[in-house]
Amino acid sequence: LAGCAKIETTEVPEGRVISFDNYVSNAVKSIDTEKYLTDFYVFGKANSGSDVIFDNVLVKKNGENWETEVTRYWNETKTDYKFAAYSNDNAKIDGASLEYAEGALKIQNYNQANADDAKKDLIIGLTDKVTYSGADYTDGTLSGPVQLSFYHALSCVKFVFTKDATLNGVDLTLSNVSFTACSTATLNVPQSQQTRGESQLSSTVWTGHTTPAVSYFCDSLSASVITGTTTDNSVTPQEETFFLIPQYNNGADHDLQMTFTLTWPTDALYGEGTGDNTESKIYTVDLKSNKSEWRPGYRYIYTATINAENLDLVPIEFDVQEIQGWNDPEDNSGDITVQN
Repeated sequence: LAGCAKIETTEVPEGRVISFDNYVSNAVKSIDTEKYLTDFYVFGKANSGSDVIFDNVLVKKNGENWETEVTRYWNETKTDYKFAAYSNDNAKIDGASLEYAEGALKIQNYNQANADDAKKDLIIGLTDKVTYSGADYTDGTLSGPVQLSFYHALSCVKFVFTKDATLNGVDLTLSNVSFTACSTATLNVPQSQQTRGESQLSSTVWTGHTTPAVSYFCDSLSASVITGTTTDNSVTPQEETFFLIPQYNNGADHDLQMTFTLTWPTDALYGEGTGDNTESKIYTVDLKSNKSEWRPGYRYIYTATINAENLDLVPIEFDVQEIQGWNDPEDNSGDITVQN
């Protein structure tokens, strides 16, 4: 995905443009691969942070190339370039900055005030120090693009609702599906905290969490019906995905919970006819994980498989007490004489 920015100024050779290359690691729709990444925003500083090169500047995909909205050029008199980039589901964040001393990308009070905000996949990338050598340019060697590896800074949390064979294939209607989570925290990713390869960001890059007072409403789940039967494998699970600030998900101050309502037809289960009678029940469940936290770059799948017991249905069952044995008649003298 290497690409040089389009150059309008012909006096400066194209090989001296500061351009960018990217790779999205550990795919978790989210920005799974480069296919879904169309825009990211970049910061750059040099000379121990005294010189600003880029300040939240758009880098946009154009065909196979990445074009930087504001063109900057390598300068052999500048040392220790550092770059940081992010994409908030291909959108810009006004509160982001590059903290040069730590080589850190910082997003102050990243806010997910509603469910739409929690649908945005935030990815970030940092570089080590980069020093441009003027000799390379003099010798005619083109300077390559800055290599950026992007990491998912949020946790992917997926909710799945399905049913089992005990419900005789009846349709279940979901409504009023919502869950609690903290909505605001600060992201601060020093270069030392960013790992390489298949690893993810450390949980410590997120601090200053608010209490989990925000309730997120699941739009698609709250207007869905679980249909089909298990006998022919036609059950269609209903699901919805969010990208949430990594956080503890149980404990005294941060119990995260989901509530939802299930409605089902009674006649098909009670044998009372073919009417349209229904019953409903409200449920509250805990959202916990094995390590009691949602970590950056990890996907958590919560699957609710609804069965008859969940609906407080008591099946009519049968048991065989005994099978009566054969009785002999009182007068058992009815012998049969066989004649020749």
